Amino acid sequence: MFKYDKKQTVFEIGGFKVGGQPGEYPTVLASSMFYDKHKVVSDPIKGVFDKEAAEAQWNVQVTLSDMTSVGYWNQVIAETEEAMKNYIDWHLEVAPGIAFLVDSSVPAVRMFAAKYATEIGAGNLAVYNSVNASALDEEWEVIGQTDVNSAIVLAFNPTDVSVKGRIEMLTIGGTGQEKGLLTSSEEAGITRPLLDVASLSLGAGAGQSIRSMVGFKGVLGLPTGGGPHNIPDAWTWLRRYRKTGHELNRPVPEVWEPCSIGANMICGIVGADYLLYGPIDLAPIIFPATAMIDIIVQESTSELGVEPQTEDTALSKLA
Repeated sequence: MFKYDKKQTVFEIGGFKVGGQPGEYPTVLASSMFYDKHKVVSDPIKGVFDKEAAEAQWNVQVTLSDMTSVGYWNQVIAETEEAMKNYIDWHLEVAPGIAFLVDSSVPAVRMFAAKYATEIGAGNLAVYNSVNASALDEEWEVIGQTDVNSAIVLAFNPTDVSVKGRIEMLTIGGTGQEKGLLTSSEEAGITRPLLDVASLSLGAGAGQSIRSMVGFKGVLGLPTGGGPHNIPDAWTWLRRYRKTGHELNRPVPEVWEPCSIGANMICGIVGADYLLYGPIDLAPIIFPATAMIDIIVQESTSELGVEPQTEDTALSKLA
């Protein structure tokens, strides 16, 4: 455990503070909802879903946050503008004041989400997910015209997956980039950037992803996190083992959850400020595990002179 010499920035986003020295604030977890094959969704094109079932899942996360002091946001995933509108409206109804990350594989839907959030007065709660090296010029322009001032800044550098290469993507730009992503973000009005280390698969840069958690905070001092569940998700061997067990002659479907939770915990122990932990179904597992890491980090950094900046911590509640 460690304390950074670099001054650490803290942002308040959607009801929770994120950033700072390890041990100062609880980790913030962002669930994913309305993703492909999310069981509550019946029509992903129109955004039709079982609101009662979705709210029940959401309430589990809220209850676990109250129990553990671990923070929470929501990652809203949609592939059409109609669906995105419905999901945002629902989120603001059940979770007023809580941040929502707007995510889509379709740039036009992300841009719509930023404009719609502004239109309904919720721009300060929206987090654009994400801006990266492939962001369209139009995206930067649209963000700059909205009230959205927070974004996930994804530091994926396709030509250099090292920690240095990722930091350069943020600060000076990578191959084909005229400027760093942080400069572009600032010019677009992003005053609360959340750095994402870009979690890569095993053998393709997963280790550098974990080291980047420390590197980004040490060099830039900004809130840092990511979606480490992508590491086991992209592990070809694990997918085969989960389905067949190989020589065990039986599937091992339960193997994915400990690997996914473990990837998140590794990031937590090296100081991640926030984590996009994946499907909200994992909330009953990820919140206690994160609380455990928060307690360990707070206990260890207290010997370095780090004091919690809130009385509401997992250590005060659960230890």
